Amino acid sequence: MGSTPFAGVHLRHRDFAGGASRVLAAAFGDETAFKLNLREGLGGKARDYNSFSEAAEEAGMSRICNGINFQFSNKEGMNAGHKVAERVLKKHPLPSVS
Repeated sequence: MGSTPFAGVHLRHRDFAGGASRVLAAAFGDETAFKLNLREGLGGKARDYNSFSEAAEEAGMSRICNGINFQFSNKEGMNAGHKVAERVLKKHPLPSVS
């Protein structure tokens, strides 16, 4: 797999994963373990995660390991996702669980 012509821009994987991990962590706690079952075309294997942030980290690193993006883009994408999630949660707080 060759490098893409946009290796220095934000990683959409990381932006989405960073934002989603923050929202899910706010709802369920970051230390919530879960299993992700992949479709047959994606290897058909289940992935186990100990936290939402662990899954988000893997999402970004997969792009670096494949030579598609750089670490600085990975970090910036995660930060951007976190900022979006924080703004969304500030404007639309999750209901309190009693």
